[in-house]
Amino acid sequence: MSVEKNRIFFLHLIVVMVIMIGFRFLPPLGEITPGGMQILGVFIGGIYGWITIGLLLPSLLGMLVAGFTDVITTTEFFTKAFGSQIFVLVMGMMILAAFISQNNLAQVIIRTLMSLKISRGRPWVTVLCFFYAIFAVASVTNSTISAVVCITLYIQMAADAKLPQYNRLNTAMITGMAFSTLMGDCTLPFQNTVILVSGAYHSVTGTNLDLGLYLLSFLPWAMFMIAVYVLFCKYVLRIDASALLNANMNYGNESVTKRQMISIGFILLTLVLLVLPNFLPEGLFLKLFLQSLGLGGTVLLALFIMAIVHIDGEPILSIPQAAKGISWDILFMIAYYFPVASILTSDVTGIKATITTVLTPVLSGLSPMLIVIVIAVSCVIFTNFLNNMLVAALMTSTVGLMSDFLGGISLAALVLVIIFCCNIAYILPSSCPTNAYFYSQRELIRFNTQFKHALIVGTIMLVITIILGLPWFSLFF
Repeated sequence: MSVEKNRIFFLHLIVVMVIMIGFRFLPPLGEITPGGMQILGVFIGGIYGWITIGLLLPSLLGMLVAGFTDVITTTEFFTKAFGSQIFVLVMGMMILAAFISQNNLAQVIIRTLMSLKISRGRPWVTVLCFFYAIFAVASVTNSTISAVVCITLYIQMAADAKLPQYNRLNTAMITGMAFSTLMGDCTLPFQNTVILVSGAYHSVTGTNLDLGLYLLSFLPWAMFMIAVYVLFCKYVLRIDASALLNANMNYGNESVTKRQMISIGFILLTLVLLVLPNFLPEGLFLKLFLQSLGLGGTVLLALFIMAIVHIDGEPILSIPQAAKGISWDILFMIAYYFPVASILTSDVTGIKATITTVLTPVLSGLSPMLIVIVIAVSCVIFTNFLNNMLVAALMTSTVGLMSDFLGGISLAALVLVIIFCCNIAYILPSSCPTNAYFYSQRELIRFNTQFKHALIVGTIMLVITIILGLPWFSLFF
């Protein structure tokens, strides 16, 4: 780290500490209690730190400072942070994602979908299969793994097809890969974004977001929107994809090993067990067993079985090896956010009452649909400058406090709109590290062209989501 960067780092760190500690000395605002001001400072300082420093250090500092507020002790905070099903679930899924990457299972998934007969001789069907493969990989791993794998593969495809540099198809493919990756990163109900948002939803409503209904509604919607993007590129933008007919699409020729096949079977079984309790009838032993385990316990059970089952004298899963793939910054951010969000929206802080008092005269004159539009547009704007997972959680907490002004609009359905809009995070490279990686492919795209294309597509996706997405999600919630 250079001297200048070092100076800026410590400057931001000092600001974080001043905010976290200094808020306790400010006079309470509205109906906020002294303890509410203290935890509010911890929360605001954490957000500032996440934006300027990163996720890990502000989260660690926030955990320490929160224990010295009037609303919670350090022991109580650590119990909520590290003693929850959510923490164990996130950690277990990170191990599983690393296992998938280390065993090249992502490549197996993409090769399988890309070799489907339906795509032969049909370039845009090939593109759709490619995007669905990326979506599937991101769903079972994470956006970073998916991005690296799909860019590597597309560079090979573009070279085989002899696509000229800065071709319009390259621009369309880069945006489509980013979109498919981000959709896959928030579709399954045990991924980080969904976990964080469902926790925020529970904090403000006191009820759980039905994860079974989430999967049933969000999965087809995400796949539908990916197909809409392909159709938009083909029929509206009239981008020529015929060059892909010259690319080598024989990705299915490489043999899949016995270890990879069994590993994929275990992964699919784990994913099924995680969502199965939402669909089993009440009183069934398997449902009661899985509910007793919880999501965290189910993942640990799967990891345990994979670690004791051996193939050719070697365990399917080496937990110490896979544990190297844990993203500690995200893990500690989630551990910090859940207790703080829960405290912020509790009656003891007075924050909820104050926000309601402030919002009532502002929102009482607005129609519920106009409020939805403002929320959706705000999500798209904020997520292209800030962490999309963080924006989704914060917007969920905010909307939860505005539920009295939504009329007959389902709050849970609106939360799914928020999640989708917060993953239209491909317009600017600042939106998330994954999109920055896609934007860095300068041998394929120009920044200005990529930005204009992504802006047009993002706007179209936003409008469709407001018009069709909210009614679709409302059918389930």
